[in-house]
Amino acid sequence: MKISFRGLGEHVATFETAQELAAGTVVKISGNGAVSPCEDGEKFAGVVLSCRNGFAAVQVGGYAVIPYSEDAAPSVGFQSLCADAAGGIKTGTGRELLVTDVDTQGKTAGVLL
Repeated sequence: MKISFRGLGEHVATFETAQELAAGTVVKISGNGAVSPCEDGEKFAGVVLSCRNGFAAVQVGGYAVIPYSEDAAPSVGFQSLCADAAGGIKTGTGRELLVTDVDTQGKTAGVLL
């Protein structure tokens, strides 16, 4: 891709977490100020940027690159996206978000949260 949306409208919040979460994992709100990994098909609140000592930096707005694991890549344009079983995203009943780019080799999608 010849242009980059990185940093566009990025909003990051710190949450507590009961487990270590890998960067790129989509998460849900699991309690007051806390997040946990999503189950397959759940709506996600954001994507983990980093996690350490029981705290996770979670991107909740702006442009994010999120892995997908299903064989069919999401399409660019507005898509209904939810969590997949591997901590990424898939098309399905979820949040209506704008997919700006798809990397089929890297199995990632650029999304405006």
